[in-house]
Amino acid sequence: MTRQMSAERTRRAVVTEAEGKKQSSITVAEGEKQAAILTAEGERQAAILGAEGYSLALTKIFEVAKTLDSNTMSLQYLDTLKQIGASPSTKFVVPVELASLLSGVLGSAGRSFAAPDGERSPDRPAAAPHEVRARQTG
Repeated sequence: MTRQMSAERTRRAVVTEAEGKKQSSITVAEGEKQAAILTAEGERQAAILGAEGYSLALTKIFEVAKTLDSNTMSLQYLDTLKQIGASPSTKFVVPVELASLLSGVLGSAGRSFAAPDGERSPDRPAAAPHEVRARQTG
């Protein structure tokens, strides 16, 4: 009878221990599931906020770009050229747009230094015939 009671206590201890391990595994699995859900939700929120920030940045860039004119862009290019000239590099890549922008700046500079009423300054060459025609008709 003593062995029977001892065996019953051992059986109950084994069953209790197995149930505890089962509950522990279930609790750990539920915790991992909740952690995975929260991680996925956090990543989704981060992606949404990142996309919204990117959208706001692009909107701001386009707003500023609308206010730029060719003179502003020319100044930016000239500043970049100044930085390139100060670098020790021996090879440079110059965008094609630079020629058209610089021609606008040079044209603006030429107009601002031109003598009034078509008078020719001593250091300015005579205008080409098509320029004279354009001034007379414009």
